[in-house]
Amino acid sequence: MDYQILLNYRYFSTFAPPNSHQKGKATASFSKRGKTWRVEVSYKSQRYTATFPSKTEAKEWANRKEIALKSYRPGQMGTWKTVGDAFDKYAREITPSKKGERWERIRLAKLKTYDIADIRLDDLMPADIAAWRDLRLQGVSTSSVRRDMGLMGAVFSHVVLTI
Repeated sequence: MDYQILLNYRYFSTFAPPNSHQKGKATASFSKRGKTWRVEVSYKSQRYTATFPSKTEAKEWANRKEIALKSYRPGQMGTWKTVGDAFDKYAREITPSKKGERWERIRLAKLKTYDIADIRLDDLMPADIAAWRDLRLQGVSTSSVRRDMGLMGAVFSHVVLTI
């Protein structure tokens, strides 16, 4: 038996039937990493990963993620879901539990003053983020922009996980 196949068989279990790599099929694989389980869901050449304390929780997340990915249709968020709405949701749900809550709220409020906050989440493109970055670099240092981009990444990750 081929060594690579044996490794994949030994360390990864999968929900997906053979030939599940075809377009439109979602696959989930699990691996034990120390005391936690890492799950990876692949769908249309995109990978989504998460880590959980138990394999059962990982399987539940994978099932929910697969259902969400298969049922997603462009435009389903509606016209009212903008990047600014995502900033508000993050400030309401996640920021209060953080030690630097005050500063994060200030940064989110500042991000909402830019044009990027008015763009619908469905229409957001990498070019929009690049344009915001270039504009922001004109007024602040690189480290501030990196910090803001990290916050934006956290906001977008939260939105993806809660769709």
